[in-house]
Amino acid sequence: MRFRALIALASACLLSVAGCIDYEENIKINPDGSGTFTLDFEMDMSEVQKLLGEGMGEPMPEDAPDTDGGEDGMPSEEELTKQFSAEGITVREVSVSENDTGGKMHIVFDFVSIEALNGIEGFSKERKIKLTKREDGSFDFFYVFDAAEGGAGLGLDSPPAPPGGMGLGEGMPEDDQAPGDEGDGEDGEPDPGTEEGFPDLGDLSKKIEALMKKLQEKMKFRITVELPGKVMESDAFETKDATATWDFSPKNNPDHNIMGEDKKFEMKAQFDGTGVTIGG
Repeated sequence: MRFRALIALASACLLSVAGCIDYEENIKINPDGSGTFTLDFEMDMSEVQKLLGEGMGEPMPEDAPDTDGGEDGMPSEEELTKQFSAEGITVREVSVSENDTGGKMHIVFDFVSIEALNGIEGFSKERKIKLTKREDGSFDFFYVFDAAEGGAGLGLDSPPAPPGGMGLGEGMPEDDQAPGDEGDGEDGEPDPGTEEGFPDLGDLSKKIEALMKKLQEKMKFRITVELPGKVMESDAFETKDATATWDFSPKNNPDHNIMGEDKKFEMKAQFDGTGVTIGG
């Protein structure tokens, strides 16, 4: 049925924004290069489930993408601990909770050096941090984070990409006719997608578009780094003393954010090296 095919497509489109995401990463670097990494991640799929479920007039199709995590949802606390266990790393706090509409994840670990941080298998695949000392004694901080690989590094599956891009009209067969949907047959039977009891497809498309916009406005993706010296210059969203914050949320950074095609984020800052013993 065309309607069921549209639900499956809508589900893929909505899951491509992964519901309402709140991602907060904090890194503290000490003068000797050791430090602490803190990650808080929350995902809420309630609005997506509401639209794709009873609000659509029928249950979600059996082949629709899973919205509650399922077997491939968030990692367990044991899996997360193992993911970040490595030489020079001490995991201090781990908590994972899941429900029917999403879940939360929290982890805190200490690292003895930047090299140890970069050496974590689940970290180095998508991230790399580098500190370079200048002739004047100050330091350059570089952080490259390829968020397109980030789901695997956190033990999370990447959300499915919508067929043909984000637009509902793209990726569908001609005349919005799904495979196997015969439409109006020779016997004069109406197209199942227009039978009484099914919502109007144009109205459905508008609801999906509105929901996707709402989810993107709520989505948060921030990375904060506390450096071992006062920030002298940076490309951060905001700075205060030795702290720099980069915000890749769609609402606050419309040109380069977690919903864009380019999810490779490059963060740079120069900080005062007084008292810093890294590489010295």
